[in-house]
Amino acid sequence: MDLNAAPYRYFLAVAETQSFSRAAERLHMSQPALSAGIKEFERRLGFALFSRSSRRVELTAQGKLFLGNARRMVSESEWANRAADAIRENPLLIGASLYTIVMADRHALTDRFMVEHPEVSMRISILSDQAIKTDLQQERLELGLVLEHEASGSRVSSVEAPHADALERFAVARRPVSILLPEEHPLAARPDLHLGAFEGEEVVMINRSHGVSLVEDIVDQFARHGIRAHRAPEGHALGVERYARIFRKPAVCLGWFPDQFPGERGAMVARRAAGLEVVTKLVLLRRRGTQRPGAARFWELAQRSGLAQA
Repeated sequence: MDLNAAPYRYFLAVAETQSFSRAAERLHMSQPALSAGIKEFERRLGFALFSRSSRRVELTAQGKLFLGNARRMVSESEWANRAADAIRENPLLIGASLYTIVMADRHALTDRFMVEHPEVSMRISILSDQAIKTDLQQERLELGLVLEHEASGSRVSSVEAPHADALERFAVARRPVSILLPEEHPLAARPDLHLGAFEGEEVVMINRSHGVSLVEDIVDQFARHGIRAHRAPEGHALGVERYARIFRKPAVCLGWFPDQFPGERGAMVARRAAGLEVVTKLVLLRRRGTQRPGAARFWELAQRSGLAQA
């Protein structure tokens, strides 16, 4: 069975070069073999692909109609071969949330695993939190790395709850939510900052992309202290911090991301505020039950890494 769609590749090479000799050179084969391959392909298709003369090779009307199909077949064969390669390689499959790309704690874990276990092939896919949890349950992933709200049972939202019992969790690291302030803000230098000091003020708020229960918890605590939530054009944590720096506004800070613009438009300082008792955690997820050796080693590394004490 031809897994490389060779007849389609022969057809495309001749169509693109308008020459059997140039196409044969591109394909690293002899011209007679290429000509024979095209004739057999035409026989199997039931129509001519090219009109030939002593001076040029042109696509027939049928050949022009078939060109797009041939390109799709070649592309699909390439995808199929890559998928087969991945299956043969049998790598450890990990899903990671997009924002973990800039999280030092996540890289400390994955980098350490690569160094300590070079024998384990690993593939990390960047996905949404929901996709990671769904793919774990459907066995398309073995492990997941996401940011979650450290919430009480009553705070787990209906959106997040279906995954709660199906997946096992380990907190790799934790960070308290704080308030990001421009250095010139009058509250930035206060030694004992309390959330009540922001009463009547607007604070730039994250959106639900980081979890419904997290947003609900912060909004509830803001409401209790008379704080108004301000919406940024981009509501994810990185977008909120960027907006706060540009417009010199207080903002919710999850504490995971490095300064995106050092030295630009003035410094920002992250301050803990008493009364804002919210924590997020970088969580390693897996399905319950027996794990393959690579996934088990990764889980063990996370448990003994010491990052959980951060």
